[in-house]
Amino acid sequence: MRAWALVMIGGLLASGAMSSAAEALKLTAYVNIASGCQKPTEEVLAGLARKFGKRLAVEIVDFGEPAGKKRWQADGLHCMAILLNGSEKADIVYKGAPLQVAFLMPPGHAWLLEELETAVRQKLDGVAAADRQGPALSVAMDGAVPRVLAAGEAVFEAADAAEAERVRAALGAAAAAKPLVQDDFALDIVGGAAKVTLRRSALLDLGPVEGPVPADAGEQAEARFVRLISQFPRIARPFPGQPGPQMGR
Repeated sequence: MRAWALVMIGGLLASGAMSSAAEALKLTAYVNIASGCQKPTEEVLAGLARKFGKRLAVEIVDFGEPAGKKRWQADGLHCMAILLNGSEKADIVYKGAPLQVAFLMPPGHAWLLEELETAVRQKLDGVAAADRQGPALSVAMDGAVPRVLAAGEAVFEAADAAEAERVRAALGAAAAAKPLVQDDFALDIVGGAAKVTLRRSALLDLGPVEGPVPADAGEQAEARFVRLISQFPRIARPFPGQPGPQMGR
């Protein structure tokens, strides 16, 4: 049986970890490990324990098992939660933007595993200079297709090099004024076409989505929009397109 216990995943167990981590940052993870559906989270927790050693005390409450479920319910929880020194909330600086993140429900709905890693690191080591920088912007050619890159990831395929450079420059100018976040962008249908604005200024025309167009034109435009903003941090939660939370997960 896998009951809840204080562990340094990949390190010391039970009372040994407790005594050596008396002044450590305490991470309490209420996770349904028994279900097998939170493997990425388990891997991140293990990686954090290995990286920070005695500075991080990890307690795993497996509410998929009877003992863990009893503890989980006694602590007043109804879904997955990760607490840092007793709080599910953490203020972090992520990709240049200050965020308050609540580690409730499985990752991907209202928080990211990368944000959890950032929160632990910043609580232990402070905010690094790199944390205050937004994604690096550039233009690259993939064969004959010019692409705008953010943090090395292609976020927009342009019609030509001039358009790619225009978009990169617009993003760069906005980021220089204030760190870019997903909330700065908007996708609207204007005159039957999908238009992207950045802080209320026109940025892109993603083409017609009404009239004699393919049936999935709207979905394609939305997918291109989501890809465009994907490498920037997001303030509003939950993330777009995510299903509602499932209690007990």
